[in-house]
Amino acid sequence: MSTSGARDDGGQALIVVALSMAVLMGALALSVDWGYALLSRRAAQTDADAVALGTGRYLVSSYTGGASPFDVSQEDVWCEGKRQQDLNLGSAPTTRTQTLSLSFYAADGTVLDTISSANCAAPGNTDVPATTAALRAQAGMTQASLFGGMLRQPIQVSASSRVELSGSAGITPLRLPQPEIPGAGLSGATTTPNVALWPLVKHFDASDYSGRLPCGQYCASTSRRFTLFPDAPRFGSFSGLVTYAHGSPRDGGVHQLITESDYTGTGTGHHGHVSFGPVASAPGTCGGNPWDTMGQASLALAMSCDIPNWFRNGFRGSLGLSTNWSGPSWASFESATEMPDALPSNRASCDEAPSYFTMPSCASSALTGDWVETVAGDMTPLMATQMRAFIQAYGRAAPNGRGTAVVVHIFLWDCAEYFQGSQPPGDRWSHLGALGNDEDQDGCRISRRDTRTRSVDRVHLVSVLPVTVYLSDVITSGSNVTVYAYWGDVFGDAGSCAATVPPAGCGLNPLINSAYL
Repeated sequence: MSTSGARDDGGQALIVVALSMAVLMGALALSVDWGYALLSRRAAQTDADAVALGTGRYLVSSYTGGASPFDVSQEDVWCEGKRQQDLNLGSAPTTRTQTLSLSFYAADGTVLDTISSANCAAPGNTDVPATTAALRAQAGMTQASLFGGMLRQPIQVSASSRVELSGSAGITPLRLPQPEIPGAGLSGATTTPNVALWPLVKHFDASDYSGRLPCGQYCASTSRRFTLFPDAPRFGSFSGLVTYAHGSPRDGGVHQLITESDYTGTGTGHHGHVSFGPVASAPGTCGGNPWDTMGQASLALAMSCDIPNWFRNGFRGSLGLSTNWSGPSWASFESATEMPDALPSNRASCDEAPSYFTMPSCASSALTGDWVETVAGDMTPLMATQMRAFIQAYGRAAPNGRGTAVVVHIFLWDCAEYFQGSQPPGDRWSHLGALGNDEDQDGCRISRRDTRTRSVDRVHLVSVLPVTVYLSDVITSGSNVTVYAYWGDVFGDAGSCAATVPPAGCGLNPLINSAYL
């Protein structure tokens, strides 16, 4: 039989295989693109969150009040957002192309303005809208597509995140994690202040704040800094150095008028503190022995041992501005500790301080606010050494190019008392600043005549400020030491200000604000 007319099926399997391979390759490309899209979408959301939070903190830290309340331009804010976006590049494919736009919102949700690009090499000139209460970041990303390569269609994703801006309800009390780890230093890692408390206070002087803009971790102008140490020389040998010792170094070791002593390094713990046992001392300060963090009831030991270590490790007790020493909860102190004189009602600190300062004693007629004993003597070289070591160990590089810095709490004092050890117990402390001469204008302001005859032995804490201290601003020249600081610029816990409808008093202020997603 002839087979010449039969159909030849040879090679059909190759066609099927080729088509199948094309489908499989397309499916593989599609799955890869889908994976890239998911990865890019997640990276875009991470970008948006990082940019929103970073630019929000940048914006609230620049708030100065007035008709043009923000001390940065829209271009400055966008460039900070771009910096945050670039820092986040590691979370996504490196071949991506980024876009970024920022929108400024009023409290009622109205869009006030939007910026999508800026020349970061030139100064910006577009004001941030004065009523800005929120900021939305929209981060976009374009990624080459495998499946859409023949059509030249890239993968495009975007995400947005909104950050709310508000004045903080107050400075969150600091709890450092371990005696040997004082914390991260510069604020910004979380909405909780991550700062240190050194044994240093500053006298309230309205000229430090009136007409002087706050200028913290984003500040680059040395003309806006103030002298943190030494303090005004009008107070005799007292320049701001204090002791947080549990027992009074002057009055027989009875409890100082501070809310909570630092017991973290003792073997027993106290007031809910976790005991970490003895703390290694700064070299040479305690004779090579471990340091008892509750402090020594001796001014000599306070100078040689306690103070360097509180600078080195930070104070882990609690100081209070609203402690009522005449209240029933502190009644047991009456028999052992002499209560201070009543605070004058016409204090300059209450009349002249900005309204956003935390000053509860100004609204109370009680004996309100902690009193801390002073330390006289020249400890400035050692203090500078410990400050430098702390900033080098725990500071962070500020984004303004000024170098490494930390944020610390500095308490302000207004009234003072002097101690007379020759008097009987209960009558050893007297109010300083009541001579009634021309320099004594408010019954609490200390005159030069006062300090020629009486010493400043304990001071009343009236407020607390966050200040930024740069390593480069701890300046030593032989035995002369000057420490500069910039007041303001630390982020607080938003607290009740994070409510859907924030209560009164949650507006931005030049001292302490919050930015939260």
